[in-house]
Amino acid sequence: MQPDFSKYDLEELEECLRSIDHSKYPERVSIIQERLDSLYAEEQERINNIPEQEREKMDRGGRIGGILTLVIGAILCSLYLYFGKIPTRSGDGLLREENPIMFYIFVGVIGWLFVCSAFSVWKKRFKKYRA
Repeated sequence: MQPDFSKYDLEELEECLRSIDHSKYPERVSIIQERLDSLYAEEQERINNIPEQEREKMDRGGRIGGILTLVIGAILCSLYLYFGKIPTRSGDGLLREENPIMFYIFVGVIGWLFVCSAFSVWKKRFKKYRA
């Protein structure tokens, strides 16, 4: 029994293409690829029908969202470094004096998460319009 790929959305088809055994199911791979090509064409047509003014507004929103995420992350990480404490639910917090290695690891991870989320916002906004 073969799955009905016409009911799958773009993300599901991309996941199928990544996870399918290409040598075992070459006919399914070709069906998935054809369906993906069709959905990409539909998406590109939909994007091309968006008025230029609306596209510029969306692009601006993506840039502002990414920049805002980076600014908030930079402020939080700066405050953590300045005060030497990362607040925790228990109220004690992670103090730089008590465990400096763990403190700096957490600040680095928190900073990295903000950078990744800002990049994700930027990528999702601009991926659709840059073909």
